[in-house]
Amino acid sequence: MTIAPEAPATPGPLTFLEPEITGRCQLTCSSHCYAEAGPTKGHGSMTGDDWRRVIDEAAVLGVETVQFIGGEPTLHPEFTELVGHSLDAGLRVQVFSNLFRVRAEHWKLFTHPSVSLGTSYYSDDAEEHDQITSRNGSHDSTRANIVEAVRRGISVKVGIIHMRDGHSSEQARAEMTALGMTRVHEVPPVDGDTLPTDNPLWQINPKIIPPGQPR
Repeated sequence: MTIAPEAPATPGPLTFLEPEITGRCQLTCSSHCYAEAGPTKGHGSMTGDDWRRVIDEAAVLGVETVQFIGGEPTLHPEFTELVGHSLDAGLRVQVFSNLFRVRAEHWKLFTHPSVSLGTSYYSDDAEEHDQITSRNGSHDSTRANIVEAVRRGISVKVGIIHMRDGHSSEQARAEMTALGMTRVHEVPPVDGDTLPTDNPLWQINPKIIPPGQPR
């Protein structure tokens, strides 16, 4: 009996770029952060020009959406310029941010019709949330900025990260819904081998993360 070799799968179109532009973050979510990000981490070996070249090449290849991740992508010194470059290239932009601190210039950026936000929320209980992020006040800051994003009409997707049994993720989801959020989902925590956006919650397509970035 002759067995014909199985034809290789044909890859789908490349429509999504996910540049991990920094390992720096104001929070230290050591129990689950895939990138092991933190306040002392750097921005990797890629320069702003390197990222702009990647974005340009991705646009030529047919990429339609770029999602900036980290660490906390807004801490990259050229974050605003990279988002602007992506928009100039005709791409939609998503920013996966902890929303711990939002600068005035970033609020203006986030209101662009082709820009949307994604964030993680751990608990409606401030103490529990702050224990997970290892940063006092992180719950209040993130919650306040989610409220502000809703007030400004910014598109925001919230992932309620289910950390453990007894963790008040259901209450957190109810809280977000009460605040006017319509895109709220509960997702399992990530580990060292998965990105937060690997979960179907984020509904992304194949991504490119250039080498040399902190993982």
